[in-house]
Amino acid sequence: MIDGSHFPFAENVKLVKSVVDFCHSQDCSVEAELGRLGGVEDDMSVDAESAFLTDPQEAKRFVELTGVDSLAVAIGTAHGLYSKTPKIDFQRLAEIREVVGCSSGAAWCQRCPG
Repeated sequence: MIDGSHFPFAENVKLVKSVVDFCHSQDCSVEAELGRLGGVEDDMSVDAESAFLTDPQEAKRFVELTGVDSLAVAIGTAHGLYSKTPKIDFQRLAEIREVVGCSSGAAWCQRCPG
């Protein structure tokens, strides 16, 4: 897992692409994060209001440019415990799946309302 989501899009792409190139040469898969999840991770705190949801078209571009194997997207979920009931954007998840595809877990993605 490489998380460059705190960088601007172009820097995130550059970082992830370099990791993907190396890992693929070692026959390893790579997961990357696009968008900002709320919560606390790696000593960074992001409140839910400051989290950025993943844009479906940006996700498509990101996957095409990086060659990443798995994509962690921000759809209203958070790292850690929820302080209130989350508002998960299942429509956004369905839209991301539509443009990016789904190489694993497709049966679960199909269960998303849309």
